Amino acid sequence: MFGIQQPQSYLYTSRSKCYDVPGVDDAAEFRDTINAMGVIGMAEAEQDEVFRMLAAILWIGNIQFAEDDSGNAAITDQSVVDFVAYLLEVDAAQVNKALTIRLMETARGGRRGSVYEVPLNTVQALAVRDALSKAIYFNLFDWIVGRVNSSLTARGSVANSIGILDIYGFEIFEKNSFEQLCINYVNEKLQQIFIQLTLKAEQDEYAREQIQWTPIKYFDNKVVCSLIEDKRPPGVFAALNDACATAHADSGAADNTFVGRLNFLGQNPNFESRQGQFIVKHYAGDVSYAVEGMTDKNKDQLLKDLLNLAGSSSNQFVHTLFPNQVNQDDKRRPPTASDKIKASANDLVATLMKAQPSYIRTIKPNDNKAPREYNQGNVLHQIKYLGLQENVRIRRAGFAYRQTFDKFVERFYLLSPKTSYAGDYTWTGDEESGARQILKDTSIPAEEYQMGITKVFVKTPETLFALETMRDRYWHNMAIRIQRAWRNYLRYRIECAIRIQRFWRRMTGGLEFIKLRDQGHQVLQGKKERRRMSLLGSRRFLGDYVGVGNKGGPGEMIRNGAGINGE
Repeated sequence: MFGIQQPQSYLYTSRSKCYDVPGVDDAAEFRDTINAMGVIGMAEAEQDEVFRMLAAILWIGNIQFAEDDSGNAAITDQSVVDFVAYLLEVDAAQVNKALTIRLMETARGGRRGSVYEVPLNTVQALAVRDALSKAIYFNLFDWIVGRVNSSLTARGSVANSIGILDIYGFEIFEKNSFEQLCINYVNEKLQQIFIQLTLKAEQDEYAREQIQWTPIKYFDNKVVCSLIEDKRPPGVFAALNDACATAHADSGAADNTFVGRLNFLGQNPNFESRQGQFIVKHYAGDVSYAVEGMTDKNKDQLLKDLLNLAGSSSNQFVHTLFPNQVNQDDKRRPPTASDKIKASANDLVATLMKAQPSYIRTIKPNDNKAPREYNQGNVLHQIKYLGLQENVRIRRAGFAYRQTFDKFVERFYLLSPKTSYAGDYTWTGDEESGARQILKDTSIPAEEYQMGITKVFVKTPETLFALETMRDRYWHNMAIRIQRAWRNYLRYRIECAIRIQRFWRRMTGGLEFIKLRDQGHQVLQGKKERRRMSLLGSRRFLGDYVGVGNKGGPGEMIRNGAGINGE
């Protein structure tokens, strides 16, 4: 598909000479990738376009140049260019021209100036080739990220969101170049945010609220960020851009110009210039960067010629990757790689400053990626340069919880009988005095809190947990009272129902019996009386009470009338 061959066939994938990794099944990984594309809703046509662009990147890397008789770059294998043109759906002649000739326009001379075609040498042509590959890869990566984000977008309106930022760690190798400088610069920017949000902001708030405490000293890496990114006085990036602006055809001459520009930074205490390299004293430690090749890596050769080439494509997906129209009248120098890194880092910082970031600091226990291996020296070094020691000291010396008076009273007013009654807010004073009253009635020791200008500061988490526990207990007791009242209501309702049922039964089924009973009472005139001791059963049976066995008298009459045998 799209002329894909083995990795040995491509310049970009064969430089490392590593084509297989133990334990990694490339076929299974590819199937998982296809399945993941389907999961996010990527159609088969879109998948084909992605693989077409990846193939184009690999084949662009196989375009080679040689010097012609004039010392200019000439393409050695036209068939590779033709296949690249087929993949991008552009004219092969335009690909040739974009890779070997640069259009230059003078700022003056007529309405739009004079346009010159300047042939490129082999070094410049290779840089242009790689710039085209990087641009396609960069835009394709952004497009895939956008497709993933669209598949994760919530269906309803979203007011807040949670983002996860995973960044490269600080890099210090035996030989460090432009890539390490950019990565370490971004780490410096993120470390600066960490300092501002955790260390500096913490101490500034204590000073602003007039809280009594002992300030903690820490290293503010703002000076290192300024050393790299500032334009006035010019920093490392500015010196690098200056050297690239000289447009030396020889990269070695551009590097020498860069070294000359770096000499102006010699007075900075966080910078040292040495033969063929320079040292930046980062927060993570001193890093030595090699000057060789930096100007080539910083140059962005994605000039108008390449953008016009992408704009001429008949492939709609290429236009999706390069949506912006080229301003032909714009004579400004295109941004360099360092400009883009700087802009991207500043955008990231602006986004993070709008949020409420939380940090997860990972410590690398060893350099061997081995389990149960602990390099104490490396771990202590990481703890030190990440600023964790200062952070812990500030947290321990500072206050675990702080809240404005009104929010504090709103949450804990239930804990004081003077600020609440039966769950209702009854305090009529100001919020600060209300907060003091709550802390007093809850018997919080004076050393466990301080009152600022606008906030209450609670020192230890245990004190905050105690307040929360008392608040939970209050609601628990209120719930018990509500349950008791509800159970009483249910019991009273059942009793009322029983009374109503009893009355109804009397009125419907038992009325005739009541009348009969009352009639009997009237006949006896209330003279019928049960013998007092008959119900107790305390009397023993002694014999014939009526006397039916006697001769004569009423007993005999009863015996004869009933036909009872006297024997």
